[in-house]
Amino acid sequence: MGHLASIFAGSSRPAAATTIVAHRGAAGLWVENSLSAFRHSLAAGYLAVEFDVHFTRDRVPVVIHDLTVDRTTDGKGAVADMDLADLRRLRLTGTDGEQVPTLAELLDVLHPAGATAIVEIKFAADPPGHDDHCRALADILEQAGMRERVTISAFDWRSVVAVAKLGRGFDLTGVLRGRDIAGAAGAVAAARRLKEIGGAQLGLEFAAIDAGIVAACAAEGVGLGAWTPNEAADLARMRELGVGWIITDRPDRA
Repeated sequence: MGHLASIFAGSSRPAAATTIVAHRGAAGLWVENSLSAFRHSLAAGYLAVEFDVHFTRDRVPVVIHDLTVDRTTDGKGAVADMDLADLRRLRLTGTDGEQVPTLAELLDVLHPAGATAIVEIKFAADPPGHDDHCRALADILEQAGMRERVTISAFDWRSVVAVAKLGRGFDLTGVLRGRDIAGAAGAVAAARRLKEIGGAQLGLEFAAIDAGIVAACAAEGVGLGAWTPNEAADLARMRELGVGWIITDRPDRA
């Protein structure tokens, strides 16, 4: 088991416990990545959450999944093309007038509750400023007292490399889709590559996970998490396989 599973499990739980993580603040129950969703999650006892981070044009990290605001707000346009003031004029669809939260606002909710989090980097690794964004993200998490209570994750492993190079001691997760891995042998190769670049956790699409992959990650000393099973049978299978953590929209079913 990796560091993430250990900190999510907490001292009162057995080392082999599977941690249930509320995906985007339990998006199957509440409006994704809204402050109200995270507050509801914490109130329901889901103290491990996952959320996504983009940067605005004026370099403010905000909690939103997509590159654009089109799907989740009453506005249109790319997050990276908007200043925070532009974003503040928009409202999250399905809420009573909520705005896209800043990272700082969300951490102000999570920290006093003792929550832990998977923080997913959604800003691409190619544009100028990527490494500066990674540094700014690390700075804010440290200043909020969350360094030991988060893992920073990314599908683009260049972001994992960028955070690792900061030397801040963050737990790091490389995320893969099922098509990116081929059984236990693929898991071994991925785990070894992840360790080379400073990562400690592998986040894998749940449908690709089997007993061989679980065993391979354990043998390589890399933590394994599953995303995003939402049906009770799939959640039960992940727990039976012994994955370290499960990201789900429906933590109530787990």
